Amino acid sequence: MRKHDFEEQRELLIKATRGPVRRSLQQALLHLTTPKHVGLTASHCQGHTTGKLPDSQCPGLYLEAAPRLGRVWRIRSQKDGDKIITIGTYPDMTLAGARSAWRDRRAGTLAIPRHQ
Repeated sequence: MRKHDFEEQRELLIKATRGPVRRSLQQALLHLTTPKHVGLTASHCQGHTTGKLPDSQCPGLYLEAAPRLGRVWRIRSQKDGDKIITIGTYPDMTLAGARSAWRDRRAGTLAIPRHQ
């Protein structure tokens, strides 16, 4: 089935339903049509406002956002007993910089600041 045909059928199905069923159908169809392994991009980071946004290319690296916290890059490190390390804030550290820090941490060359 071509993509255009699928989109046409999806729109017809959505128009045929009403109310809460329609909303849940829209969410289900969106979930089914969204690619599962899309890498994290700069536009994803800019639009992210709350929760955790994991990077599929670097396991354990994620951008965490909260209204009071802002957006921070964190690495979950299994080496250190499942420790979570904050490596920087989003606008100051880009996605490429966070991935580079993740690679350094994986190689064991990233210095972890000690809090006193």
